[in-house]
Amino acid sequence: TNVLVSGVFWGGKPFAILRAWAQERLEVVGSPEILWEYERVLIEVAKKRVTTDLDYWLTFLQNRLELIQPQQKLKLCRDPNDDMFLSCAFAAQAVCIVSGDDDLLVLKEVVGIPILKAATFHSKYPKLFE
Repeated sequence: TNVLVSGVFWGGKPFAILRAWAQERLEVVGSPEILWEYERVLIEVAKKRVTTDLDYWLTFLQNRLELIQPQQKLKLCRDPNDDMFLSCAFAAQAVCIVSGDDDLLVLKEVVGIPILKAATFHSKYPKLFE
């Protein structure tokens, strides 16, 4: 969630990731629960920061987030609210989780799936951003 919000409202490496996603250079997977979280937080932050792109990003999420329904609920994070990201990544057999959330980053990896900061992801997969 924080990578999405950072990219939408502040730019930088998180925005480069969103741009690569928009250009279909990478696939982002989420669950209905994650989509709801993304929408809720974008709307909440938009109330504090003026943006004309909010409708674009909400529509983008609806159309581009690859939705799956994890069958197994992992309970590994010190913040139980973040377990939905781990469960989704596990169900999707994701290459990695990209996050700025310390509660996820402290795990380093879960079931063989590395958890990377946006800058680390950007430098590890440079061809996505050419």
